[in-house]
Amino acid sequence: MPRTTISDVAKAAGVSIATASKALNNTGNISADTVRRVSEAAERLGYRPNRAAQLLAGKNKHIGILMPDEPASVYGLFRQGLDEAMAEYGEYGFRATLVQYARKNDREEFMPKLKALAASTNGLIFVGGYHIDEYIDEVRRITIPKVSMQVAVDESVSPSVVVDEEGEGRLAANFLSFCCKRAAMIVGDRRINLHRRNIESFTAEAASRGLVVTSVDDSFDEYDTARRLTERLLESDLPDGIYTSSYVAPAICAVLRERGMAGKIRVIGVDIFDDTAECLRDGSLSASIWQNQPLQARRAVELLISLMRGEHGVSVRIKPELVLASALAHYTNYQAT
Repeated sequence: MPRTTISDVAKAAGVSIATASKALNNTGNISADTVRRVSEAAERLGYRPNRAAQLLAGKNKHIGILMPDEPASVYGLFRQGLDEAMAEYGEYGFRATLVQYARKNDREEFMPKLKALAASTNGLIFVGGYHIDEYIDEVRRITIPKVSMQVAVDESVSPSVVVDEEGEGRLAANFLSFCCKRAAMIVGDRRINLHRRNIESFTAEAASRGLVVTSVDDSFDEYDTARRLTERLLESDLPDGIYTSSYVAPAICAVLRERGMAGKIRVIGVDIFDDTAECLRDGSLSASIWQNQPLQARRAVELLISLMRGEHGVSVRIKPELVLASALAHYTNYQAT
């Protein structure tokens, strides 16, 4: 039987790993009710602290984080979650070094920067680039604990913390099927697992609901490319819905506004940042799917610290949420809940 870990206790008690640790070690400002719930969960699960792992973690608390620099509006959401998590774990002496790379130049930048971080830290959180399959074996050979964030990798390389890509695609197709008969997809780059799984789940759900998928195009997360693709759609066999699993919904909406088609073609995108929030307000974007990057980042930190303590860790999939303009106020503070 696998040993019960503090991660299991935290999950059973409905708290973070840091809160569970504070409750069990009688440190920090933790309510009596929380201490009781954590203690009961630990007793019920038969949890026994791994003191050797705790001592090891006590000496090795430097985390390296590698992620792209663009788009800043999106990776700023990841940084918020990372900052919140590190502030919480800072009480225990954990610290982080964040390094960024140009995602479109990941072949040249990703591995050198990841190896440099690995040489100077005790654990890694990384977001892979467009060509990660080409250098995944090099990532595999890095032996310190590591967690992939946003882009899922094989479990033999590391556990991952990502949004539920299949659930996201199904959610988008379900939404459009209520108001559209024909939908086009504009994804980021189908070479990346997130977008490939989005395509598969969206097209399967669309077929089950009688929604015809007219085309699937790659924007490569570029606004200019997304504009050209949208203009081409408007000049061809016009769909009445568009789903983009990339961050380019604002570019799509801009073309529709310029052509007087805003609101006439339903658009569903991803995430809530300044530009998508404005599109939701003016009606050019019908809905957006919140991937909760702050929460992804917090879970990645928690998972990595479990690995650094010598505990077993498994991949985490974050539930996507459909956001309409009427609910926008609940998301504009970008809180991880």
